[in-house]
Parts: sequence; structure tokens; C-alpha cells
Amino acid sequence: MGFVGEVWQVRKGEESVGEILIDDADFPWLSGKFTAGEAFEAVRELFARELALAQGTPTGSSGKRSTTRSAAR
Repeated sequence: MGFVGEVWQVRKGEESVGEILIDDADFPWLSGKFTAGEAFEAVRELFARELALAQGTPTGSSGKRSTTRSAAR
């Protein structure tokens, strides 16, 4: 599909939170590797909470999870 190989930007205003390199597309679901950008620290807890919810684990994470993970949309 046309999305594989694309790089999607995750932004907070003008700052880069990170990028997602799309490596699998089963439209409408896309997944890829997330690489943190300079603004990631400001939203790290949001990513940790979303990951905990997606995995069915308790919330209240310390936010010390890896900054690289699959992203699904």
C-alpha cells in the first residue's frame, strides 16, 4: 500500500515530538517505528499512559518506558 516507507511527523505546535516510519499498512490501520524528537519529554507521560491502556496494564506508569515502540493508527 502507498503508506509504507512514509515518515509521519508528530508535532506539538512548531516542535517535533517525534516521527513514525510506517512499516506496515492494513488500511485503515498503520503501524511503524516511533523515534522521539526534541519535544518528546514534555509528553512522555501521555505516551506511557496510552501504552499502558493499550496493553491493559494499570495506569500510573513512571513514564520510564522505551521511546521506541510500534504505533498504530
